[in-house]
Amino acid sequence: DVGILYSFEVLIEGNSEISTTSLPSTDGTTLEPTTVDPGNLLVCGGVLDVPLEIPDLSTVNLDIKCPRCVNVSELSLRLGVEHSFSTDLELSLLYGGGPSALIKETYGDCHTENYYNVTINDVGTGGLLQNVCPGGDGHVDSPPAYQPREPFAAFRNLSTCGTWTLRARDNV
Repeated sequence: DVGILYSFEVLIEGNSEISTTSLPSTDGTTLEPTTVDPGNLLVCGGVLDVPLEIPDLSTVNLDIKCPRCVNVSELSLRLGVEHSFSTDLELSLLYGGGPSALIKETYGDCHTENYYNVTINDVGTGGLLQNVCPGGDGHVDSPPAYQPREPFAAFRNLSTCGTWTLRARDNV
């Protein structure tokens, strides 16, 4: 029961400029300081050119960097993942060497095959993602948005300049 990761986006509402000087990027170019007014959305990541396989009993990390540097005010995550047994799958969001948040654990009462374009944030009205029971087709999608197992509030006021990592672990 191999899983496939199709998309990974971090959606950030920024609340301020984080620097008054230019910043070096990893590819040698320079990133200019950016101000994002409250309510504006910064999208980091997207649909993968080549879907990433999540083999049985393995951990896969997918790293992305944001195109601009702002302080995080609010954060949402949008995912596209296929996996025949969601109860085998653990998902986490990590930021650099700092905070992390567990999105879903490897247990649950429902068999979910796929998460199509699922939005996850601290105020999701659909409840915890790991507790969602899909309709007859075995798929979960948004709307509504769902909540992570651990709140994304841990990422507030961090700079988007670091590396965001989605960790997908197949434990069974």
